[in-house]
Amino acid sequence: TAIENTMDVSNSLNVKSELSKLFDAITLVYSEGQGSKQTVYLTLDESVNVKISNSYLSCNYKLNDGKYKNFELDYNSNLDGGSIFLDRGENKIIVEWPVNDEKMIIYKKY
Repeated sequence: TAIENTMDVSNSLNVKSELSKLFDAITLVYSEGQGSKQTVYLTLDESVNVKISNSYLSCNYKLNDGKYKNFELDYNSNLDGGSIFLDRGENKIIVEWPVNDEKMIIYKKY
């Protein structure tokens, strides 16, 4: 049990840290405006599905006891709602606001 709890804390901190990198990229692209683009590399210990909207991103991380820990980061953007699945290991994520587009986009590059 102690090892599982330690792993939950470690993995939760990893998820929160990696989501913060995505948050920073979204915030930067939104503040720079059309034509801006950021590439972010997120490395996760476990796979997670991240919900994305124009005002926040969130994910539920499943703990070893079956409960979930929810992470939510609020920001301003003009992203459409959706989600992005982040695999265990490295994920290359692109956040951009194309020239002459009203909306920002976010996608995973393989």
